[in-house]
Amino acid sequence: MIRCYVDSGQKHWDEKLPLLLAAYRSTPHSITGYTPNKLMLGREVHLPQDLLFRDQSLRKDPIEPSTYVERLQEGLQEAHRDARQFLHASQRRQKKLYDLRSAERKFSPGDLVYVSKLSRSKGKSPKLQNVWDGPFLVTKQHGPVLYEIRNQTKQMVLHHDRLKSYRSEDFPGWVNRMRKEITSDVAELQPMEEEPIYADEHGSTDVEEDPPLSPVNVGNSGPLRTRSHILKAKEPIQSNTPPVQTRSGRTVKPPKKLDM
Repeated sequence: MIRCYVDSGQKHWDEKLPLLLAAYRSTPHSITGYTPNKLMLGREVHLPQDLLFRDQSLRKDPIEPSTYVERLQEGLQEAHRDARQFLHASQRRQKKLYDLRSAERKFSPGDLVYVSKLSRSKGKSPKLQNVWDGPFLVTKQHGPVLYEIRNQTKQMVLHHDRLKSYRSEDFPGWVNRMRKEITSDVAELQPMEEEPIYADEHGSTDVEEDPPLSPVNVGNSGPLRTRSHILKAKEPIQSNTPPVQTRSGRTVKPPKKLDM
């Protein structure tokens, strides 16, 4: 609650503290169903508006001290018993919801995300700082759980547990520029599709064949030979020289020769 009212310099956080504590202690908890005042004092405190509008519940007949203590003890025991039951039911419900949402988050290049802020600033309390920083642009995915993100000043690779989707419709102008760069890079990496060749009614595909290879001269002398002859000539020729056996008993085969 203090984080919502404190300024960026964190200089005046203590000025609103009494009012925030009064509001928190008089608000019923979503799990226990009781206010902190009820669980701590056994009764609800009188708020300024109750005194201002003269609430009828404030007008009570005086009772004996022993009767007051007995009623207070019974009220505290009942409130604590109900709060424990509500807490156990809430724990089971929260565990079920956590197990349902405990799945890896999927992002694609071009998505905007928030990054959980773990760094601390000197002289500032981390509890009063913003929990998320962003937006950041997802530029690449490294494996199933790592994503490369960047903004105008920095670039980093983070686990998907530290990322959260950016759902606001307002985003800075540099996002569109970087998205266009990512889209162009992905388009360049995609292979070009070959156009299909269809045959006409005569069975001809009308595809121009490559012109025949012209003869080339290998070396400074000798007859002209085509490239197909040269490729065939480069195939290794088996040598007729028998293998040689060394003194250690190892057999050495002669190397293969190329007919150039």
